[in-house]
Amino acid sequence: MNFRSELPHLPLKPPFVLRARLMSALTGGGLFFEPDGVISVDAAGRISGISAARSYSGATTPIDVRPLVICPGLIDTHAHLPQMPLTGTSAPGALMDWLEKEMAPAERRFAGGGSLRAAESYLQIFASVGTTTVTLYSSVDAEATDAGFRAAAAHGIRIVLGQCLMDRMRYDDAPEAGA
Repeated sequence: MNFRSELPHLPLKPPFVLRARLMSALTGGGLFFEPDGVISVDAAGRISGISAARSYSGATTPIDVRPLVICPGLIDTHAHLPQMPLTGTSAPGALMDWLEKEMAPAERRFAGGGSLRAAESYLQIFASVGTTTVTLYSSVDAEATDAGFRAAAAHGIRIVLGQCLMDRMRYDDAPEAGA
């Protein structure tokens, strides 16, 4: 499902209130499930309230997305911003061939000014499926890494982001370590 085309009324940025089925893992084990719930997200992008729809008394009218299930606060623990265009793709053959033929060109393109627009787009994809926090690798390009932080700050998504540090099999013009 493409949420943007199927549900064009979904907000792009907080604050907002959604009405849906809610499901979340509980700290002590077990599962929280509310078949008709409301989740409020404040202007900072933080969950400010979860309740049954029948007991919701906020001033904002919830956006009804039932029968969707919302799992608040999904965390993606490993992703590469430069490789987002390759998500879900594969190629026959060896991993190293794929890295050289597909991944390296994608990483090279994630550099300079265009990386800000790409990072903004990719972070929107994460948010559109419920991800509130993502741990990311950037490219070897420092400007692209800075752009990733700027895009996240403007969007409101939480990130852990690091520049990709490589001393072997680099895809840029830097010399290999020990060469």
